[in-house]
Amino acid sequence: MKTSVSKLLANKSNALKSTGPKSKQGKRAASQNARTHGLSGLVADQNAVSLDADLLNDALGLGYSQEDAQSLVEALQASRAVIAAKHASYADKPAEARMPNISMEQIDEAIGQLISPYARVTPRERRYMVALLHKEVEKDNDPVQRLGLKIEAHRKLLRYEQRAVNRLRGAARGQK
Repeated sequence: MKTSVSKLLANKSNALKSTGPKSKQGKRAASQNARTHGLSGLVADQNAVSLDADLLNDALGLGYSQEDAQSLVEALQASRAVIAAKHASYADKPAEARMPNISMEQIDEAIGQLISPYARVTPRERRYMVALLHKEVEKDNDPVQRLGLKIEAHRKLLRYEQRAVNRLRGAARGQK
C-alpha cells in the first residue's frame, strides 16, 4: 500500500514538530522525567561503587580512554537502573498497603464518620470522594486490573530501556 504525497508531507511536518524541548527550561523539565519512574539514579552503596570501579578498570584494560571508560560505566549504570525498575514494576503492592475489599456503601459510611459536621462538603463532592476511593479498592483487589497496571508501568519503561541501550551502544563505540 502506497502512502499518498499529502500523507508524506503531513508526516514530515509532524516530525519537525516533535523534536523535543528547545528552551533550557523545557530541557531541564524533560530531564527530570525519569524521576517519575524511579530512574533518577542508583543509590550509591558500597557494592555498586566497588562494581563501578571494577568495570572502569576493565574498560581501561580493554583500551578505552579514561573519559570513554567513565561514559561506558555510566551507561551501564543507567541500564541496570532500567532493568531494576522493570522488575520492580511487576512487584505486587504489599497486602498491608492495599485497600480492603469493601463496598461503595461501606466507603460512604466511613467517609460520613470522618467528615466533620462543620465541613461544607456538598453531596456531589462526597460522591466524588466515594467513587475515587472505590476505584482504588477495585484496583487493589482485582488481579486483572493489577496486572494491567503492571503492564502499563512496564510499557512506559520500554522507552527508557531503548534510550539506555542506545546510550550503551554509543559508549561502547568510544575510542579505544
